[in-house]
Amino acid sequence: MKFSLATALLLLATASAAPLAAPAPAPVDSPLVARAAIKINTSAVRQAISLDNSAAGKQAAAISNLQSAISKLGSSSGSAISAARNAHQNAIRAQQQARAATLAAANALKRLV
Repeated sequence: MKFSLATALLLLATASAAPLAAPAPAPVDSPLVARAAIKINTSAVRQAISLDNSAAGKQAAAISNLQSAISKLGSSSGSAISAARNAHQNAIRAQQQARAATLAAANALKRLV
């Protein structure tokens, strides 16, 4: 099979006109993509940390108020007072657990920024 000059020029023109392959996009799990996503959400993460810290402060105040209520009930006696005191102690434990969870969430978020 013989190639003519015209065929060679046609092949050369076709090869040079072929589009260049575009670089493949970075995979979703690429560190660059993850880093960019974290940069975009940094302000939202900082705001969430601030809200968590604020909630933890309010929970600490609620714990203090409940402890104050228990101390006021301490001088009284009776089954209703005892039940109220126990309810307050349970509420304090629940608030302490909620505060610990809130602070743990804030600390986890701090590792992102």
